[in-house]
Amino acid sequence: HLGNSYPSAPHHGYLILTCANSSSLLATMTIYTSHFSPVRFPSQSLWTFVFNAQRHDPNLTAFIDAPTGHFFSRAELRTLTLQLAYGVRNVLPQEAHLARGDTAMIFSLNSIAFPVVLLGLIANGSRATLANSAYTPRELLHQYTDSGAKVVFAHPALVDTALAMLKLHGLSEADAKKRVVIMDLDSEGQHGIVGLRSLFGRGALAAEENFDGDLSNESVLLCYSSGTTGKPKGVEVR
Repeated sequence: HLGNSYPSAPHHGYLILTCANSSSLLATMTIYTSHFSPVRFPSQSLWTFVFNAQRHDPNLTAFIDAPTGHFFSRAELRTLTLQLAYGVRNVLPQEAHLARGDTAMIFSLNSIAFPVVLLGLIANGSRATLANSAYTPRELLHQYTDSGAKVVFAHPALVDTALAMLKLHGLSEADAKKRVVIMDLDSEGQHGIVGLRSLFGRGALAAEENFDGDLSNESVLLCYSSGTTGKPKGVEVR
């Protein structure tokens, strides 16, 4: 079923999977239950769950970059994400500032910067829409506009595609550059485009945005289908 009531972008479509006759279907199904106790899902944000020091040792390695051997402990990753959350809220150009409920696009190949950006956006209370790294500018444009994204975190190899997409959207080259962040942990930026490294060390949020209780049902990711029939459809992950 296709709806048109996505909360932060009321005119953009998203996909909901429903069953037209669920009551009759359940009546004819045998439901098998586990012998184990039901799993209780925590009512909190993904960031809060991941960085719970009582659940996970902060000194444990979180991610390793295979080509370089560079790695983060969970404590280091936590610090970086809170710094990034501060950076997207206060350091990015005014047009690209991200607040709670805003959406940012991640357009990247596999990279150790990916979890830093994703968890940093979640710490800020922002949503992330994850784009296929093989997209052309026009394909990317559909997801950018449909998701309501304000800024694109682009892998260095994909920056030109992101800029071309924003120009198709009607932005000048100067304005397009304000909407792109080079997704490289060592990049201070180039040619008027902000680099990821320039968002660190400028401050940090004292704590992540709170999503406890019923707030944990808010959308955190906007993923998109392959578009087998028609254009790709947005799918909310909560």
